[in-house]
Amino acid sequence: MQQNQPVAYASRAMSSSEINYAQIEKELLAIVYGCERFNMYTYGAEIEVLSDHKSLEIIFKKPLFKVPPRLQRMRLRLQRYNLKERYVPGKFLYIADTLSRAIVQSSVPTDDDMHHDMEHFIHSVILDLSISDMKSMELQQLNCNDPAMQLLHREMKEYATQYGINIITTSPTYSQANGLAEKAVNIVKNLLRMECNLNEGLMEYCNTPISNFPYSPNQMLFSRRTRTRVPVHLLVLVPQNCHDVPELLEKPGDKHLSRAIVTGKHDTPRSYMITDESGREYRRNRRHIHLTQEPLVTILDNDLTDDSQPETMQSIVSSLSVTRESDANLEPDLPDTVATSVPRRSTRIAVNVCNQESTTFLRAKNCAELYTRGQTISGVYAIDPDGKGAFDVYYDQTTTGGGWTVIQKRQNGPVDFNRTWDDYTNGFGNFLIGEFWLGLNKISRLTQNETENKLRVDVVASNKAVYGEYASIGIGDRNSNYTLSLGNFSNNNVIHDGLKHHKASQRPLIWYLG
Repeated sequence: MQQNQPVAYASRAMSSSEINYAQIEKELLAIVYGCERFNMYTYGAEIEVLSDHKSLEIIFKKPLFKVPPRLQRMRLRLQRYNLKERYVPGKFLYIADTLSRAIVQSSVPTDDDMHHDMEHFIHSVILDLSISDMKSMELQQLNCNDPAMQLLHREMKEYATQYGINIITTSPTYSQANGLAEKAVNIVKNLLRMECNLNEGLMEYCNTPISNFPYSPNQMLFSRRTRTRVPVHLLVLVPQNCHDVPELLEKPGDKHLSRAIVTGKHDTPRSYMITDESGREYRRNRRHIHLTQEPLVTILDNDLTDDSQPETMQSIVSSLSVTRESDANLEPDLPDTVATSVPRRSTRIAVNVCNQESTTFLRAKNCAELYTRGQTISGVYAIDPDGKGAFDVYYDQTTTGGGWTVIQKRQNGPVDFNRTWDDYTNGFGNFLIGEFWLGLNKISRLTQNETENKLRVDVVASNKAVYGEYASIGIGDRNSNYTLSLGNFSNNNVIHDGLKHHKASQRPLIWYLG
């Protein structure tokens, strides 16, 4: 909706599996469908979703790991949108679409023999239709009369150079840039052809509503219709203010948005050079470019590393998780999350820029720098701590004010944590399913900096959550076998220090893995 008026409707039938969804899952599925269906207008803009389902408001306020798996997947699909959900009782939703929920199930009959008939018809062609000499001459004549061809003609170029005329062409695939002048010439020709009195014809034209627009030029200029020879009621001539109508929704499939970065301004007006993620350069008009607050990141859909190593070892969770044996209040096999963060401080905000000599993006060094840049949405982002290459991490904005880098998350799900040493060095798991280990080499790069990092260990039960924090954490490089060093431990007298036997010895971390 724009200006409290609906501008588009969309609906679809649910699949056989979606019909069995719970009601809250169907409501969230409708929001996902609406955002993705109108992605051309929802991406990069602030969106407010009005829903009469009160439970959705609670689901959006919960941390992602506390949401059921099916709702987690839907919320991950909404991470790219600047979305805010607001509960509105059903009696205040005046445009609720009731008929779309009563869909008549019907199937379109298909003819299996049609495919064979089409192939038979295509292979029956023995001669193509050649163009006649008359049509060839007509095509040449049309090319000679085409204004665009005349501008590109060699003689026209020489004439423009001689008299200092600068010929400017429109951006590729955007001929509308010169369409206004062409349309004006066409309108004047029609008026001269049909009207003997040019002034009367111009008055009738200015009093006629524009196509696909409810107002005429005179209404927009004078806020009223002008009197012509066409008889109308006097109330029609009463002045009234008219407002611009919101831009109508375009047909799906007309345009496609892809990530790119502006590298510079072209010589022609309102044209810019952009570079996409594959490195290809394009020239586009300003209206082709949609500005978004979302940083340029890479979303991982696959595992971090290959899980093909046959050898196994004791899981690193035995060292980096808390001791739960003596606490009878917590249930066994509880999901835990290990996160590290750089304390927030006053830093200079870096902006993603690119010049024509280089296409290197200025990435954040850690998640704390993402926080200082104003990033408020949890998700997968690419960072580069030491300039040796970027890698993807999960950025947590919901825990204790945000700015945390999650290095381990385990919920006793499909990911096996009984891995080899190489697996724990390189990392494994998947961000999207919520179980992963970031990797010792990446954690070492994160902690080897001038700032002090914190280590937070969270243990979450069905209705209870406890945590502990280490004042500092440092992990050495590969040559030192990733030596572990920890600061003072603080807790809420519920959780125990699971690494108290290791932080004083300063031995390599490989000793703690069994």
